[in-house]
Amino acid sequence: MQKVEESDLEQTINFFTENILDEKIHRYFFPDNNTYNEKVGFLYKFYCNFHFNDLYKSDDGNAIVICHPPTKKLVTPSIKDAYGISYAAKVGIREIVRLISFQIWLNNFKSTILQEPHYYLDSIAVKDNILSNEASKEIISSITSRAKSEVFLEVYIQELANDFCNLGFNVAKEVFIPNSDLKAYCLLF
Repeated sequence: MQKVEESDLEQTINFFTENILDEKIHRYFFPDNNTYNEKVGFLYKFYCNFHFNDLYKSDDGNAIVICHPPTKKLVTPSIKDAYGISYAAKVGIREIVRLISFQIWLNNFKSTILQEPHYYLDSIAVKDNILSNEASKEIISSITSRAKSEVFLEVYIQELANDFCNLGFNVAKEVFIPNSDLKAYCLLF
């Protein structure tokens, strides 16, 4: 596993947009099929820039992750951040409100099931969306073997939760996102 270099940022953004593992949560944020790809692309442009210091890739480049270390207090992006105004204009106010409300809910929810410190496996993209490939195993193993505390992630597809369980994670809690039928599988390693 290695840090993503600034010169690789645009390629990283494109990789995330094309290979994000858990599309279900993005469909929750961006339900319009006509604008989905554009909005997800802009989401990852914003998100990869905002969390650049926490971007890592597998040695072969076929898996990329945003992983927040336990010493970092996770900050919810706001419209005032870099790209924020442009992002809000491209994505739409309703979607921004949904994204920010979700982040606030998730941060509050995490505090009920996690002990500090913990790593947060925020987003993962894998070539061909296959979690069982060598690149994804390498990057997950690298994070969990270095972690001196819990590693947390949430996914929204049961089969994906099962795949993470096969990599050593345990489902700590299943919970529905408020005002939706979308279930979050909260996993700990």
